[in-house]
Amino acid sequence: FLGEGGLSGEVRSVAQIERRVSEAAHLGFRTCMVPRSYRKVAECSAESQVIPVRSLGEALRVLQGR
Repeated sequence: FLGEGGLSGEVRSVAQIERRVSEAAHLGFRTCMVPRSYRKVAECSAESQVIPVRSLGEALRVLQGR
């Protein structure tokens, strides 16, 4: 997970998300969840699957579907 969880469950943005996704892929992570506001990261990452989510609840639903 790359983002900040808010008190109401929203997933907020963090600085340098592209760099963080790249480093996570370099470390062997194959899947990353990021705030939905970073949709362009999801489109440009060939190294790992990037899943944009709006809330922690949405992230849990994605995990349950795996």
